[in-house]
Amino acid sequence: MYGTWAQVRIAAALAQVMLGEPEGAARELSPVFDLGNEYRVVTIIGRMTEVVQRLGHSRFKGDPRAVALQEEIRAFQVGFLEHKALTAPEVP
Repeated sequence: MYGTWAQVRIAAALAQVMLGEPEGAARELSPVFDLGNEYRVVTIIGRMTEVVQRLGHSRFKGDPRAVALQEEIRAFQVGFLEHKALTAPEVP
């Protein structure tokens, strides 16, 4: 159920970004950032990439709030990659 909940929060964050409100997006994503690494599944990471891409639009150029949120999302994604590397099966 955490995946559905996170997807809803990410969709709301995307809506905030489309409205030009990176602070609103950060508020929507704040609880998602608290997900443990083991719950950061590919679909959630992928949707977060959408937020980063939209924050990269020229309308947010020089906006420190947009830059800060992009950095926070990337840190969240790194946790996924670290967990994935730790849980990957060993290959003989």
